[in-house]
Amino acid sequence: VGVVGMMMTSLFMVLRAIPGGPYCAASGGSFLSTLAPALQPSFGVIGNQAFSPSILILVSMAATSFLAHFSAHEFCNGLRDKSMKRFGILTG
Repeated sequence: VGVVGMMMTSLFMVLRAIPGGPYCAASGGSFLSTLAPALQPSFGVIGNQAFSPSILILVSMAATSFLAHFSAHEFCNGLRDKSMKRFGILTG
């Protein structure tokens, strides 16, 4: 499932990179014009907010998800009478 997802992502990235194509974001492809003006992306209007304090929220979410995935096998191995049902209760 993961490999297929990566292949699909790569395919759509290539389709978006084709100049003049309907999915090309740089040339304002045919789908971009169907969006309401309020929903269209506006780059550079507000400025570069990449280093604002709100980026710390994204960093903390990424760190938490990384640690949760990294430690999942330890949680499973630490269960008494381990089973998939008990692991589902622990993580669900």
